[in-house]
Amino acid sequence: MKNWKILITFVSLLTIILGNSHSVDAQQNLAQQAYAIFERNCLNCHGEHGAFTEEIIIEHTALIETGAVVPGRPIESELYKRLLVNDPAKQQS
Repeated sequence: MKNWKILITFVSLLTIILGNSHSVDAQQNLAQQAYAIFERNCLNCHGEHGAFTEEIIIEHTALIETGAVVPGRPIESELYKRLLVNDPAKQQS
């Protein structure tokens, strides 16, 4: 159930960032790929049971309210910016 909630959150996040230009199947595939990346690289620390639960990245509303995700403007989204840099210190600052 928890994983399903997380997957729904990431589908929502990707829909916000990418818009509705992709087919539903393509969006679901992209969401599954994104979830696997986040699960592997982020959720150990920023998931429900991680050390940084104050910066949890699975709550759709919190992502928008904190500015981590700016709907329709990925360049302004903090999460997007951090994903683009190669320096782990900047990704996690």
